[in-house]
Amino acid sequence: MEFNQLNLQRALEQVKEKNKLVALMEEQLQKGGKYNIAKEDSFTTELLKVDVDWADFTRHFEKIYPNFLQRVQQNYPQLTVTDLKMCTLIKLNYSTKEIADIMNITTHGAYKSRKRLRAKFSLASEDSLERFLSGIHQIKEPIMR
Repeated sequence: MEFNQLNLQRALEQVKEKNKLVALMEEQLQKGGKYNIAKEDSFTTELLKVDVDWADFTRHFEKIYPNFLQRVQQNYPQLTVTDLKMCTLIKLNYSTKEIADIMNITTHGAYKSRKRLRAKFSLASEDSLERFLSGIHQIKEPIMR
């Protein structure tokens, strides 16, 4: 279990580093003014690597929390890929600031994402997303809506 957690942490660090690189590349592209195919190709390559890193992260996450994402998706099929990423990070008890850094968004954007998740889960603003997501593993069958 400890080995899986270490792999999960490494995968998450890779995602954070790639997101920083992608943000830097995006900034350079915007400042450049001219359309530079070489820069855009490297930017696209880095974006694809970030998706691969998320897949790697998800694989490690599922080793520690088997069927978590499957249960969330079964019970809340309206969730987007970004919502599911948020759920994994909240499940791991990352702060809003840490989630913002990992997902390469502003802290305000992470806060808004959490608020949207509460709405999708039909939770009141005072309900804890962390507590709610901790209880997901106890759900055996999809919730009928």
